[in-house]
Amino acid sequence: MHCGTARNIWRNYTIPPNSTLEDFYEIGAPGSGFMVQEWSDRTPGKQNESRINTNTYPGCWPMTEVFMKKDEQNRTIQSVSTRFFDLHSGIQNMSVFTPPALCKNAQRPMIDTEQSSVHVMSEGTGKWSDGDTVFDTGSGEEGSGEESLESGELFGERSGERFDGILKM
Repeated sequence: MHCGTARNIWRNYTIPPNSTLEDFYEIGAPGSGFMVQEWSDRTPGKQNESRINTNTYPGCWPMTEVFMKKDEQNRTIQSVSTRFFDLHSGIQNMSVFTPPALCKNAQRPMIDTEQSSVHVMSEGTGKWSDGDTVFDTGSGEEGSGEESLESGELFGERSGERFDGILKM
């Protein structure tokens, strides 16, 4: 079982605010396909980025999204296309979105790069363990790491060169 915190903000795939209906057409064989709407937030005042969404009609289910970003010279520097497949109406079991009880007291593994071993740091306590000893990062004990080490930080030294970072899980 994996317990963790979401790293990215949830991306809402609905029709962008202030969008314009650009097209309305049928996908599939005539008479047996389904209707879609194409929406865009392309406007003269918004020149650096734009989105084009294709959604079912009726229902407004997302089918595709194209995101484009431009640089100062109006050249496209990023383009991301997203497609949605096998969509089903309704969620049969809402409990799939409830974190397991085990996750309430989960600890985040930490990497001590100097020793190439994994340590566990208790969330919000400033304490970590190598499995045998518990260290308080604010106490200055031997092996305690940084004075103000935060949960989720990478810590240690490699060849005398100190580095910091965030451990992504």
